[in-house]
Amino acid sequence: MSTSKSNRYQRFRLTQRKRQNADATNRLSYYEDNNNNSLLNEAGRDAARNAINENKALGLPVTYFKDGWVVREMPDGDIVKVKQVEEVAVSAEELKAKKGIVINVRR
Repeated sequence: MSTSKSNRYQRFRLTQRKRQNADATNRLSYYEDNNNNSLLNEAGRDAARNAINENKALGLPVTYFKDGWVVREMPDGDIVKVKQVEEVAVSAEELKAKKGIVINVRR
């Protein structure tokens, strides 16, 4: 192979690899597999903010966890304590959690 063909091939392969890497980072599984939760955290925050704003606009209560209690904030600003909850910190290792596991939570 001549030098110019070799250089062109190397540039082609480099471009191809860059494109593949860009495609990989556009997939959600890339962020899950590489423990890069920033995108997922940002999406969760945005979804929560939108849901809260929508509930307030519709005059619906917003329910959330605060200081060991499940609380419901009414449209008029009153806060009602619904249920006290014992916080339990469990690590992924303790759960033996793996990607794709389904966790059922009892009420």
